Amino acid sequence: MDKTTFVVYTFTVEGMHRWIDAPEKYEYLRAAHHHYFVFTIEVEVRHDDREIEIIEAAQDGKRAMEACFGCGAFSIASCEQIAKAALNALVPPDRQCTVTVLEDGIQGAKVVLTKGGETCLVT
Repeated sequence: MDKTTFVVYTFTVEGMHRWIDAPEKYEYLRAAHHHYFVFTIEVEVRHDDREIEIIEAAQDGKRAMEACFGCGAFSIASCEQIAKAALNALVPPDRQCTVTVLEDGIQGAKVVLTKGGETCLVT
């Protein structure tokens, strides 16, 4: 049986977003609203001696997401879109990975990049 090892790191970015096309029953989501977006990144590693340093990866990840979205101005991006942006910005292209983005650490989206390179979105 093959085994794959992953490193896991988490960071939080404070920000605002909105859903401009929200249905009437969720009309309140059309206005910009605040969240703590909690990112959890799981990245395949090829050896078990700190190939990816998790402290540095978390710090770099937070800086990259703040730069990508203008210090928490997530605009109209959904958790799914934010997770895909994080995957593209933070994960080496030849690695299996999972990127999870949760609003306030409770609910959100997950993007999974498998060995075949296919992105599967799970919400």
